[in-house]
Amino acid sequence: MAAAYQNPQSQPIFPDSYVGFDSITKQIERKSVKRGFQFNVICVGQTGLGKSTLINTLFASHLMDSKGRFQPDEEVRSTTNIHPVSHIIEENGVRLRLNIVDTPGYGDLINNERCWDPIVKYIKDQHSAYLRKELTAQRERYLQDTRIHCCLFFIQPSGHALKPIDIVVLKKLSEFVNVVPVIAKSDSLTLEERAEFKQRIKEEFTFHNLRMYPYDNEEDDNEEVQAKQAIKELLPFAVVGSERTVVVNGKNVRGRQNKWGIINVEDETHCEFVYLRNFLTRTHLQDLIETTAQIHYESFRAKQLLALKESSSHQGHSSRPISPSADRELSRNSQRMTMNGLDPAKSSMLSSPFFPLVAFFACPVTRTGPAFFARAGEPSGDFDVDAAASDSPTIRSITFAFAPARLKRSSKSATASSVFAVSNVSGTQPPMTEAAKKILPVEGERNVLITSALPYVNNVPHLGNIVGSVLSADVFARFSRARGYNTLYVCGTDEYGTATETKAIEEKCTPQELCDKYFALHSDVYKWFNISFDHFGRTPTQQQTDIAQDIFTKLYKNGFLEEQTTTQPFCETHKSFLADRFVEGTCPLCSYEDARGDQCDKCGHLLDPLELKNPRCKLDGATPVPRETKHVYLCLDKLQPLEEEWFKKSSKEGNWSSNGVQITSSWLKEGLRPRGITRDLKWGTAVPLEGYEDKVMYVWFDACIGYVSITATYTEDWKQWWQNPEHVKLYQFMGKDNVPFHTVVFPCSQIGTKDNWTMLNTISTTEYLNYEKGKFSKSRNIGVFGNNAKETGIPSDVWRYYLLSHRPETGDTEFEWDGFIAANNNELLKNLGNFINRVIKFVNNAKIYDSVVPDYTKFDSDYFTEHKKKVNDLLKTYIAELEDVKIRAGLATALHVSSLGNLLLQDNRLDNKLATEQPDRCAAVVGLALSQIHLLASLIQPYMPDTTTAILSQLNAEFLIIPDTWEARSLPVGHKIGTAGYLFSQIKPEKEQEWREQFGGEEARKAKEEKAKKAAAKKAEKERKKAKKAAGGDKGVEAAEKGQDGPAPKTAEEEVSRGVEQVSLQTS
Repeated sequence: MAAAYQNPQSQPIFPDSYVGFDSITKQIERKSVKRGFQFNVICVGQTGLGKSTLINTLFASHLMDSKGRFQPDEEVRSTTNIHPVSHIIEENGVRLRLNIVDTPGYGDLINNERCWDPIVKYIKDQHSAYLRKELTAQRERYLQDTRIHCCLFFIQPSGHALKPIDIVVLKKLSEFVNVVPVIAKSDSLTLEERAEFKQRIKEEFTFHNLRMYPYDNEEDDNEEVQAKQAIKELLPFAVVGSERTVVVNGKNVRGRQNKWGIINVEDETHCEFVYLRNFLTRTHLQDLIETTAQIHYESFRAKQLLALKESSSHQGHSSRPISPSADRELSRNSQRMTMNGLDPAKSSMLSSPFFPLVAFFACPVTRTGPAFFARAGEPSGDFDVDAAASDSPTIRSITFAFAPARLKRSSKSATASSVFAVSNVSGTQPPMTEAAKKILPVEGERNVLITSALPYVNNVPHLGNIVGSVLSADVFARFSRARGYNTLYVCGTDEYGTATETKAIEEKCTPQELCDKYFALHSDVYKWFNISFDHFGRTPTQQQTDIAQDIFTKLYKNGFLEEQTTTQPFCETHKSFLADRFVEGTCPLCSYEDARGDQCDKCGHLLDPLELKNPRCKLDGATPVPRETKHVYLCLDKLQPLEEEWFKKSSKEGNWSSNGVQITSSWLKEGLRPRGITRDLKWGTAVPLEGYEDKVMYVWFDACIGYVSITATYTEDWKQWWQNPEHVKLYQFMGKDNVPFHTVVFPCSQIGTKDNWTMLNTISTTEYLNYEKGKFSKSRNIGVFGNNAKETGIPSDVWRYYLLSHRPETGDTEFEWDGFIAANNNELLKNLGNFINRVIKFVNNAKIYDSVVPDYTKFDSDYFTEHKKKVNDLLKTYIAELEDVKIRAGLATALHVSSLGNLLLQDNRLDNKLATEQPDRCAAVVGLALSQIHLLASLIQPYMPDTTTAILSQLNAEFLIIPDTWEARSLPVGHKIGTAGYLFSQIKPEKEQEWREQFGGEEARKAKEEKAKKAAAKKAEKERKKAKKAAGGDKGVEAAEKGQDGPAPKTAEEEVSRGVEQVSLQTS
């Protein structure tokens, strides 16, 4: 034996002494074939990219129903929950267990912040499930492997580049799974466009340090190295999928036929489907499985076991009861901490998703399963221990997962000629529920409920609408999350009321059709502006009806409603009573001629339609006549004492903007009067009283109830938010014209029910944002509206910055094009962009630091100490301003932090000379600056989220929760940063006039014409003087008048006319 170890050289077996162990490969093959194989794939992509079709094409079987269109004009159907479908497919005696997991389209929602979390969590949950099985005392002989082996990342065939959110998601995914990028529906690009697009994506992978499979391995031999290089050259695969057969040269092949010709899926010159299929099924299937086990799972396993060890040592042995519900709650807490930027592994034991394992090893248990849970204090029952131990159910076969949109997916397939036996075994795993994702108040935490005024769906929101409500609320919601507060931000479209009926009549459609149209339009606008709603809903829902009628009924029973017979405008032309907004006329207070029947847009006073002078029916222009009708009134006068008591307490303890206090005080001082809360309309919430079947609730009675009902559509546990004043603070954002309904009408309705409502704590209101010394007007095409901003080609972050820096907090402000351009070119480009780009580019220098954070701990000075103090002072100011909802001031403070960074570089003269002559000082400057950039990324995130994403990508760092104190060491020595890139681009000065004309409406056109006429007149006068001079002055003119030599002068009018013809009068 000793000799054998001393001589490790292989010993040959002679022909006459055959042992037979070379058959081990056949033994392994026989057992493997008998047991079958399992391959799990998650496909991530945007809705409508043909993921299901490609899966079916790859495996030459109908495994999934397509979610695409059946007709060209049909909307793409989308998946709403993560839903697995399992299959067993067989080829030549080899069985493959295949589990296809369909997930919602990635990036399809209004709020896409951290929308990758469900995908990443799903992948990690599979690792967790496998680890639990692995650590179980009486584990199965063969562990069912649900770990994701491959992620097919579908890229939209835009021909441009990856989106910022794609880059973030790719980084997140590549930490836990083998990512293979695929360009979907590549037949939409020409071969030249496809080649350029692929090259551009490869460059972005390199630029952003994105790790794509296959990975380099030092142990690879030359053959494996060449094979991997060949695959890398093909990435991303440009593919086309089709389940249809077409005839090519007399043969039936899978392909797509259009008016330009036939796309043959199997033809390598048409697409790279064949390469993808070979890669997934014939050459790299086993390597994908092994890489998952040896790299991704091992990394995950090591981290979790280390966290388990630390938790046990910190907390001691725990005897806390374990239950499925407790475990799910722990997993949700872990996810919430991750979303807030905390590290669950470094938190307490309760934060760990492996808390059940801690208790498992700490308790003297001899069994697992229901009996174990019963012993731990939970009722015994028939449930799966693995499913109970994880947020997500256990997957019992192979997985193709489809993930939230913006990512794209692909699939696998066997040979085209292969015949598969498919047995659908779906149903072994229930779909992942939405309940685990819901944000609910947590006792002991700061719970923040945020609403922004529900926008009407009868028009496109302009910039003033956006900054006054949804954008302002978004900043505060992002700030609250960045501070680690438990935050819910809800909003939605206000769809009931007269305005909707009026607009529907104008557009010759039903109110429902109108609302569907504008809901989609509003959604697109807010999505482009990066508004991070946790839920964006609508008011025409059953929840709205139920909650509004419940409030109405309780007010009625408590004696705060009364019936009154009133005189209402009646149109004799179309024989119906007219709701307020169907009547227009002259305001009796300010003489504005286009005042509405409910409110004057000029002076802001609430009106009765019968108070208008020269009233007219909005539908046909006829003069309405007064007639009697009955309506229900809310007795605000009876509720005034309780309202005043609440107002004094709330405005003192909470945080009310000054105009919110002034407007509410004015209403209370004048004395509240009963106000009608029903209207003669058909489009609205039904009145739950007999005899009122032909009436609906007044929109401003039930509009604010929309906040509650929209929350109810988000979670059945809505009362935890709206009837929990001890643990929830309500923040509401709106324009000043909406104040009375949020501070008087709605609070009175809440008080009158005698329920324990969560009521307004902080109200943030804005004045008006005007456009170039005038007002926004959709009818006259004046001003920039939500859908126009995108058309300029300027990123949404620049719009967000300018609007928030000009937020009309204490008075009206102006949107001006010269100021917009100056803000981008000076405040963003020269201040923020310059500081960040200069530092990161310096660190990228291969001759200095080669993208590695240097050792900045060797040098310190009083200057650096003072600099840190200044930054920390600004940080405290920033937090205080945002806590007080001083949004504009907070933005200015964040930019001041950037200015301090530029001063740091300037004072220390950061350059190559400093690196050469004072290396320690240079390293200290760089370390301080990088840490300051990391902090700055967090401070500007509420205002410019895409810019933060780009900064973090360049730093190659995670988001930093906004701290109370900045320690200036968030990036450790030796950290590898990303590559510098420009955050902002200069806007050329000539764009000012172009945009002013484009969005100036008729006035801009007339101004341009007038300018052209003046230019023409000036030119004509110049020509006249020139002609006069050529003719010899006055004598020449006199001679010309007598018919002698000299040019005959034209009249000034003729010259102007000729000049106008020569000047271009193009208008937008």
